[in-house]
Amino acid sequence: MNYEPLRRQRSQLAPVGLLLAALGATACGDSIAELQQVPEAPENSKLEAARAAAAAGSSQPFDSANAQVVSGGLGEPNSNPAAFVQGDSIVRDSVVVGHLRQSEEGGSPSLADYGLAPGHCLVLIYYYRDTGEIIGYSVIYCEPPEGGGGGGGSGSGGGEGTDPTDTTAVTIGLECASTVRRGETATCSITKNPGDATVTNVSWRFSNSDVTNTKQNGESWAGRAASSGTVTVTGSAGGNSFTLTKSVTVQDRGWRWPVTTRWASGSEVDGCMSWSGKSGVVKQANCGTEWFDEDGFSIVQGSGPWAGLYYVSNPDASLDLIAALHPRYRANGPSHPLVGHRTLVALCRSRYGPSVTRVNTYQANTQCQAVADFTRAISTIRAHEERHMNAGVSAARAEALYATWDAIVKTTRADAAREARQLGVSAHTRVNNAIHGTHTGRREIVRFWAFDSGLQQWGQGTVTLRH
Repeated sequence: MNYEPLRRQRSQLAPVGLLLAALGATACGDSIAELQQVPEAPENSKLEAARAAAAAGSSQPFDSANAQVVSGGLGEPNSNPAAFVQGDSIVRDSVVVGHLRQSEEGGSPSLADYGLAPGHCLVLIYYYRDTGEIIGYSVIYCEPPEGGGGGGGSGSGGGEGTDPTDTTAVTIGLECASTVRRGETATCSITKNPGDATVTNVSWRFSNSDVTNTKQNGESWAGRAASSGTVTVTGSAGGNSFTLTKSVTVQDRGWRWPVTTRWASGSEVDGCMSWSGKSGVVKQANCGTEWFDEDGFSIVQGSGPWAGLYYVSNPDASLDLIAALHPRYRANGPSHPLVGHRTLVALCRSRYGPSVTRVNTYQANTQCQAVADFTRAISTIRAHEERHMNAGVSAARAEALYATWDAIVKTTRADAAREARQLGVSAHTRVNNAIHGTHTGRREIVRFWAFDSGLQQWGQGTVTLRH
């Protein structure tokens, strides 16, 4: 049985494509008629036009279930069927789908196991890519009908009397989690068809800017993820080697640096404050000497593909700014003997009764008498401290410490810790400068009732406020 290649030419050749398809024939000896010209078709219908023309040239309707595009379907002109064979394997979409076979006599590889149904042929179809016009075809190989003789074709090199031995095709794939959060476990696994196929000589590798040539044998590889990269696995299955790759994107954990501000409740921070010369203050809520713990982080190591990579875990560096008003200006501030200026004594006894013996600064300036300067002073102090807090929060959130820590991935624990520490110091400096940078240099003098501790009596005192 011989199928001769048929060609049709036109005077000016446009770019040519090719399609490798399986076509049905009623008998292996049937001839395949010359293919008819295909009318010009839209781009998205050219492949279907080529298939329709191929079907028109066969003695039975084209059966798409028996069609196999072995090497992509479209490509540059190439009449050599061996172009679709790599080594001893038939390749489709970079996956082995069949193998060359030997005759029972043990000769050199001669026939290809294309997985064709009996009585079907594999045909290389040539057509113009711009119009879909079929210009010819070559029969690559025909599977004999059941009980028939050997196959043949323009590129198979087969002949009569051969009795090939089937070799089961093994399809190998690689499945990986495409995205995973840093610190979570990601797994890559080899997939096989058939499932009981044996995979040997397996070697894994993870490559990015930090780690290469990390290997592990086995059909899966899992580990705690640190950074994005590409997983590569090599091995052998069904007598053929394979190399497969997958990219794994490691996402940040979405950490948010806890940054808050509030006013102290009563005497909450009085115990860790020195009020000398201060009317108000901003402090870390835990009374620490720094705005936050610059070393509030721990370092862990990845595993599996990420073994040897180190990153930050469990950060603990909260910025909780708290503002406080000097106790003497608060409603619950310390009281003093009601002695001294007769006007204030009379006002307080009028307000609280003749038996009153002690009042505090807040009572003297808001209850005994409404002193405008005192009210303005409290408002100025509060606004001053709130400017401090707001500036600190803005500086902290401008480059969130947790986000910068999250992105740290290093090849040594020491390098990861060093960078995390440097970022912590930088954040502290930035916050500190912002908090103290709100002073305007403007000063304001106010007068209100104050207790003179030296004279041990009340009088009209003056206070200088810094803006």
